[in-house]
Amino acid sequence: MTIAKSARRMPFVAAVAIAAMAVTGCGKTERAAPAASAADLDRAGEETLAVMNRHAEMMKTRDVEKIVADYSDDTIVIATLFPKPIVGKDALRKAVADVLKIPPVADAAQPTFARKEAIGELGYQIFEAEGLTGTETYVVRNGKIVFETANITLKAATKK
Repeated sequence: MTIAKSARRMPFVAAVAIAAMAVTGCGKTERAAPAASAADLDRAGEETLAVMNRHAEMMKTRDVEKIVADYSDDTIVIATLFPKPIVGKDALRKAVADVLKIPPVADAAQPTFARKEAIGELGYQIFEAEGLTGTETYVVRNGKIVFETANITLKAATKK
């Protein structure tokens, strides 16, 4: 193709490019959602901590239904005690029942928390109980845990 022919086609190519940008929205600047204020984060963090504290109390009961009640129906839990992610409350119910049978978990005394904090909907805690240690992260919305990660380490002396 000669330079002259290329030059004649440039307006066509430019028009196609502009049309594509208009159809796909490319080139538009999306408005970012306003950042949460410190007061909003504090208020949401207090709610997240309240759910975490309630969940710790429910764990003490060893009652599967009370524990699972803290989670949303579409919750996702990724934990070292499970071979794969748990998706949904029904799958979580079975997983919690199985975990409560593991000797250090079943026999664990009340945990002590080395760290427990939340900012907005995100929560984090480090805890220890007889036979195990762990860290957990939470995403809490509308009073329910929608996402959790848990890294639980069973102490060597208690593994069976």
